[in-house]
Amino acid sequence: MDEIKVDKAELITTLKKNRKRHRKLFLRALEVYRIRMIEEFERALDEAKNGDPIRRAFHLPEPEDHTDEFDTVIQMLEWDKGKTVELSHREFRTYVQNEWGWAQSFGANTEAYTSGKWSL
Repeated sequence: MDEIKVDKAELITTLKKNRKRHRKLFLRALEVYRIRMIEEFERALDEAKNGDPIRRAFHLPEPEDHTDEFDTVIQMLEWDKGKTVELSHREFRTYVQNEWGWAQSFGANTEAYTSGKWSL
């Protein structure tokens, strides 16, 4: 099956649900990231004050925010005049099953802050 027709309103609802979950995870990761960065800056400041070697780089990956990608697709669908939309296999996996091209890196990055080695 190459393409299917789906109810546009149902697709928008699904995208909004996926967007809400994405945004919540991102904001949680960002909160922990900021706390961890402040700790790193304070540690570096203490090292500098103590005459220790000064670290100039921190190895905390910045949380990824892809909310705008959800917003673009949602807005495109809201502007569309039809009641149904045709989705390819790839589009279905992305928009309905939430398997975006960036999903794997987002998951690993977010996991590090929400339940991984840098979580609170």
